[in-house]
Amino acid sequence: MNTRLSKRLRLSVLSISICFSLSAVALESSTQKESSTQEQASTSNKKCKTEHCFKQFKRMRKYARYGNPEAQVIIANAYLTGDGLEQDLERGVKYFNKAMKNGSVSATYILSDLYRQGIGVEKNLERADQLLKKAVGQGYGPALYVTALSVIDFTHTDNHDAVQLLQIAASRNHKPSKYLLAQMVEYGEGAAQDTYEAAKLFSQLAFSRYKDSQQRFDALLAQTETNSTLKTQLAALQSDMEVIEITSKRLSFDTTVDNIFARIKTNNDYQGNSIGHIKGYGCGQSSSACGWMVDEDAKRFLTKRR
Repeated sequence: MNTRLSKRLRLSVLSISICFSLSAVALESSTQKESSTQEQASTSNKKCKTEHCFKQFKRMRKYARYGNPEAQVIIANAYLTGDGLEQDLERGVKYFNKAMKNGSVSATYILSDLYRQGIGVEKNLERADQLLKKAVGQGYGPALYVTALSVIDFTHTDNHDAVQLLQIAASRNHKPSKYLLAQMVEYGEGAAQDTYEAAKLFSQLAFSRYKDSQQRFDALLAQTETNSTLKTQLAALQSDMEVIEITSKRLSFDTTVDNIFARIKTNNDYQGNSIGHIKGYGCGQSSSACGWMVDEDAKRFLTKRR
């Protein structure tokens, strides 16, 4: 095992783990400070800044009251972050609970973190674990990912349970899971080394320009000069990458809110499984690409307030 690579991979996973943690102490501290300088800084970081955006959130709140789980998650997140609606942690938790009861796996996952850190609710680790387990059972990518991180051991290649969780998440196009799996099989750390599998995962991630996946794929391709069979296989992957053209357009926040609102108005089939990654608007497959804050975006928002 390459010690340098092992250290680098563990640091990468540690960094990812930190990004997925919430800080209740930091949130409480930040909400207690009300100096004008802090208020201005907080406002500048918010995405909903126009009168039109605020009106759309108020209209969306009506559909949340009607029981639409997608609207409930959006309104819950707005209350949680104070972006779009005035911050109210208890109301945020209330709407996340409503969304969970209406089938939103995303709400279940976010609630597990809120209970774990005691944000908007009394801290309850047992309840947090129950909700996380429920989200994992429903095959929710982010929940599978953080659970895998909690049990993985990079000093061994036998991490069957963790790898299986990551593979399920990856099959649902959860990019962090794909990226971690690719690194593990590239270096042979935590899983058996498999250069082709690593290249295949990096090539898939490169389609959506995820992190440095393209560079990592190119580096693997360059290492295959002495292995003609592997070189041919990776060249085929490269050919597929060149055929598919990504046309990801970054929409403004107001436009994204308008699109989501239009979708909610016309959607009477209240299915919660799609929440967390709004699809169908030409802005990629992650909530971040659409400029929308749910799931990991909400966590990053709160983490920044440390």
